Amino acid sequence: MQFEQGRFLKYVYGNLCCHVDAVHAKKPTLVEAGGDPKRTKLWDIYTGDIVSEIAACGCTGMIATVSRLAADLNRGPEHEAPLQKDALREYREVIRHNLERTCILGQNGELIRLICTLPYMG
Repeated sequence: MQFEQGRFLKYVYGNLCCHVDAVHAKKPTLVEAGGDPKRTKLWDIYTGDIVSEIAACGCTGMIATVSRLAADLNRGPEHEAPLQKDALREYREVIRHNLERTCILGQNGELIRLICTLPYMG
């Protein structure tokens, strides 16, 4: 299994109707934390490894390669992180492509398969 490297995250597409992500897998640098060492602890130590293991079972996996201080993928485009809008755009593009690959969304964004969508969107 080979992860593709995007600008803000790495990802691998699976063949199952789901995805798993680690949006806080990258440790913030001291510079990003404004020199505050306490703020460099705002990351999830093991989530990147967990996502890799789950993705190996056929699930689409996404792992952030930028810290949540640079771009927090759990927040909307209005969040004031330096790379927020671009990183969120890439994250959403990967999710959209996965939904198209698993035949949940059509080319024009229309919902095709509702049965598979319920656990995915739930």
